[in-house]
Amino acid sequence: MKLQERIQNDLKPAMFAKDEDRKSLIRVIMSEMSRVGKELTDDEVIKILRKMKENAELMSNKVEISILEDYLPMTLNSTQTKNIIVDLINKNGFSGIKDMGKVMTSLKTMGGQIDGKLASQITKELLS
Repeated sequence: MKLQERIQNDLKPAMFAKDEDRKSLIRVIMSEMSRVGKELTDDEVIKILRKMKENAELMSNKVEISILEDYLPMTLNSTQTKNIIVDLINKNGFSGIKDMGKVMTSLKTMGGQIDGKLASQITKELLS
């Protein structure tokens, strides 16, 4: 089941359970998804959810963060991310900052497991 469908399907149980926080947030997520397009890929939905999570973190809204994390894939920590990037650089012989785009493109194939900002920062450090 696509992530977009899963989120939409979770609205009814939240309504029946009278879980106002989850119900309200799912409606906001659905609104954001429909603003972007009708049929979204999981990567597009993850991008929306990550942005919403960043905003919730800025507002220190632990309830929203918890609900959003239910839909987000587990992201790798900085050590795991660095190990993957080092492997990628060594296997492909990337050597300078000019290869940063190639590294980032290769990392995108991993879906939502890698935090793009963290990966960019680590890649920049390793290639500089």
